[in-house]
Amino acid sequence: MQQLKMQQKENEQSPKKFDSMLNDSSTKHMEPPKQPDKLPPVPRGIYLHGPVGTGKSLLLTTLFNTTTTTATSTNTDKNITHNGNNIKKLYIHFHTLLRQIHQRIHQLNLQALQTHGRNFHVDASKSSNPILRVAEELSREATLLCIDEFQVTDVADAMILSQLFGELWRRGVVVVATSNTIPGRLYEGGVNR
Repeated sequence: MQQLKMQQKENEQSPKKFDSMLNDSSTKHMEPPKQPDKLPPVPRGIYLHGPVGTGKSLLLTTLFNTTTTTATSTNTDKNITHNGNNIKKLYIHFHTLLRQIHQRIHQLNLQALQTHGRNFHVDASKSSNPILRVAEELSREATLLCIDEFQVTDVADAMILSQLFGELWRRGVVVVATSNTIPGRLYEGGVNR
């Protein structure tokens, strides 16, 4: 009983102690903890690789289906389309994506030919690079790009993809790809390896 009375007295006095702490000059100038100057970089993508039948495509499909977006595009032979302006996603098989990239580059080159004819000088500026222009279009269509069965076997495709992915990442597109090939064996034995 006597202990309870002593605890009550201490509790009654504690607000005074707390008030004195607030008025204490040593605590007046305390600053909130500093946030780190530089946040860790946001991952620009994931490359899932492994043997056939290990669930890579299932994981990719699950990611695609559970990512909340305003619009979706799916693996079709039609042109890639979208609506809305928040996170947009695209799920596509690698060979379909590659075919569409080649078609888009071809269309841009045809437009340049029709506009300038065959006797125009080669314009090496970034704004005229058809690969970078295709990347710009894709970045407007999808901020999450899911590519199934990624595989590079051709030097031209390797060069196109190098520029394309660099520009997509620069524009903030997250690329998630599945493949049966480990990264070091993509385009194995190719030029500049």
